[in-house]
Amino acid sequence: MPIQMRPRYPWGLGAAIVAATVLIVSGLALASGSGQHDVTRAEDAKAALTDGVHVKTAGASEVSTSHTTIAPGGHTAWHYHPGPHIVQVKAGTIRVYRTDCSVTTYSAGQGFFDPGHTTPPMVHTAHNAEATEAVVVATDIREADKRPAVVVDPQPSACFASSQNGV
Repeated sequence: MPIQMRPRYPWGLGAAIVAATVLIVSGLALASGSGQHDVTRAEDAKAALTDGVHVKTAGASEVSTSHTTIAPGGHTAWHYHPGPHIVQVKAGTIRVYRTDCSVTTYSAGQGFFDPGHTTPPMVHTAHNAEATEAVVVATDIREADKRPAVVVDPQPSACFASSQNGV
């Protein structure tokens, strides 16, 4: 399914994301002239998204990409995201649990889109039930004054500790 982005600005949020990524990852100092010179690009992570992606922001936004390593048996805090983000599993396997203990498993090369702010928020945790580390790459798009994740307190019960989930 194609990625759909609806820009708020004439130049488009997609163009801003691409430009920011090129500047950050490549460390380029753009010069006048045509073609490239002394530019190296390395694809860091790639994942197939099974759902369509729609990104809409209310105003100026920040884009950040982070790498999270989850040790065998480790998990994130229960949390939700105030803005949309795309998650790629770079290595290993994670299980994403929601507060109703429904679970979706993602392995290296797979990913998903979380629309971010929803009512009620999509509270979830990522758990690594495997014997090797899992590496997750997340690209967050959020309003400039928002954190990438909001930890829920008190934490919901640990679904992954339940034998009903086969862990």
